Amino acid sequence: MRSVDAAVRRNAAGVDVHATLQLAHAQGGQSQLAASLVASLPNRTSLSFAGGHVDLASPVMGAERLHVRAMAPAGAAQAGAGGARRALVAALRRQRWVRRLKASLGGGRAREYPFGADRYAPQLSHFVALLDAGALESDLMPHATSLAVLRIVEAARQPGPTVVETSP
Repeated sequence: MRSVDAAVRRNAAGVDVHATLQLAHAQGGQSQLAASLVASLPNRTSLSFAGGHVDLASPVMGAERLHVRAMAPAGAAQAGAGGARRALVAALRRQRWVRRLKASLGGGRAREYPFGADRYAPQLSHFVALLDAGALESDLMPHATSLAVLRIVEAARQPGPTVVETSP
């Protein structure tokens, strides 16, 4: 993590009730997060990257659907195309109904990950398996990850942009 820039609102008792965070990651990526106890937020998670886009269905806690859409880098699809094809694609993109049709089709692929009767069952099963194995740490959520998240939360509570070291 390179830096955390956050705005946190507290109530009269000093409880954090609304927060927005802008995270700059060491590898160059960025994250935007928002959480609130006083405002209705979209309750969704999305991840964009050079190769596509991933959306986790709402509500995030209990989502069972993941939508994956792969995308070629800008200009790659038309790199070898002739002038007539480029002109046709440009003409179609100017048509509102074509853009609406494309948006309604969505593209990509949805994957279902049902958790069963209780959304917390997979977490509980993992925890019980760790106890049965005598493990002191989860391979899915190691201590170092928990500490890194706590460092980000602590940095968010400080005024102004903060540099955070999240490596163990």
